[in-house]
Amino acid sequence: MLRKTTYPINNDHLLVELFKNGDDNAFEILFKKYKRGLIVKFIKICKNRSLAEDLLQETCLKAIIAIKDGKYQNKNFPGWLYVIGFNYWMTQIKKDRRLPLGTTNDIQDYQLPYSASPEDLFVKEEGVMLFNKTVELLPKKEYAVLRPWLDGYHYKEIQEMLNIPIGTCRSRINRAKKTFINIG
Repeated sequence: MLRKTTYPINNDHLLVELFKNGDDNAFEILFKKYKRGLIVKFIKICKNRSLAEDLLQETCLKAIIAIKDGKYQNKNFPGWLYVIGFNYWMTQIKKDRRLPLGTTNDIQDYQLPYSASPEDLFVKEEGVMLFNKTVELLPKKEYAVLRPWLDGYHYKEIQEMLNIPIGTCRSRINRAKKTFINIG
């Protein structure tokens, strides 16, 4: 007789441990539990449902790898997932802005990790345009630190450009990220 496994659905830490020990159903439970909230937050960041769904997929993949590698140390699982997604999104935006000199900002110049259809290119271009418009809505001080960071400058370089302490630079960038999310 098969025994049905019961899962501690209200205990994320135990579900993570079960998944780490080989129970794939435990991660599926976690994913279903937080999927809706994450997609809403990711739509707010990306301004596009299709991009948000891609971001959710990447986030889950990165979370699976991190958990299996023993890198999950957090007690706030949904917050950890959100940080993974947000950091991945910001990294992608930064990569898109780092084009070699002599290239254009045409969407055709962006290399996607798969064979992109015209619809995919349009969605990506639209997401980048909306992202840039939202960044421009930031207050002056926050825009001043976030724009160079998005352009690929390191904290030290931004600190030197703006002639502010490194701690101030870091805190302003973090505040700008939070403001950016709230603007959306």
